[in-house]
Amino acid sequence: MKNLKNALLFLFLPLFFLACGSTQQEEEEAIATGEMGRKVTILYPDWKESVALASLAKMVMEEKGYEVVLSKMDIGAIYANLAKGEGDLFLSAWLPNMHKDYMRRFGDKTEPIGVSFEEARTGLVVPAYMAMNTIKDLNHYTQHFDSTIVGIEEVSGVYKHTQKAIEHYKLDFTQKSGNEKTMLKKLKQAFNHREPVVVTGWKPHVKWTQYDLKFLEDPGNVFPSDQCVIIARKGFSEEYPILVEFLQNFTLKEAELHNLMAALEDNMENEAGVQQWYAAHQIMIESWWPSAQLMDKAAADQ
Repeated sequence: MKNLKNALLFLFLPLFFLACGSTQQEEEEAIATGEMGRKVTILYPDWKESVALASLAKMVMEEKGYEVVLSKMDIGAIYANLAKGEGDLFLSAWLPNMHKDYMRRFGDKTEPIGVSFEEARTGLVVPAYMAMNTIKDLNHYTQHFDSTIVGIEEVSGVYKHTQKAIEHYKLDFTQKSGNEKTMLKKLKQAFNHREPVVVTGWKPHVKWTQYDLKFLEDPGNVFPSDQCVIIARKGFSEEYPILVEFLQNFTLKEAELHNLMAALEDNMENEAGVQQWYAAHQIMIESWWPSAQLMDKAAADQ
């Protein structure tokens, strides 16, 4: 019943102000009783999928009257800040596996809200033009790769699992640490000259729209599968029941998220790419809000 009342308040406040000609003070006091106009801080790391999800959420939420602040920081700081209540949301926590160490430390001070992407995975990735298909095949091609796997930061989960894969499959390879930009640079160079390359990779990621790639099969299941989970500071769901219902529906399929990332990649500064994607998917996005669900229920009850 509380959720219903809040959602109806969210729906009819704007009409009320127009009809009654309320003063600015009355409007501010009425808005303060609901969620409209309240500030929400979204924390995100500098990962392309996280940037895309945070940018989309900000645009959609601001359309409904929320004030949204995006704050970029490294992954450890995100969990620590959520645990301290110094931030509200993180839209792409890789769970239950990649971020399990952070959840052991901070999980009791956060709360899960929903799933933004269901089929997250990591592994070793090569161009589709290469003949190999499994991680075990790599040892037959050491000379083509200079016995090197192009990795990202050593603190990342995919780096650590790649080290496990090297041991598990007894690969005659070493992993070279770097970052996302150096990994993408190596991919671009390889494709430009149709050369061999093996990188640590994951989905969702914009590189799947830029290049024809494939995961090497992992028969030993060294690389775990995950979901991108939306988590919040403790108590968020009680304060923002309408927004929580929206976020529980805020789930993108692989093609949708990859296309969003590609759009943002081309228009990072002016957000034109996100606006274009938002406009093309507005009917779907509107269906995520509880107001639409209440309207449908009211019509069905008549």
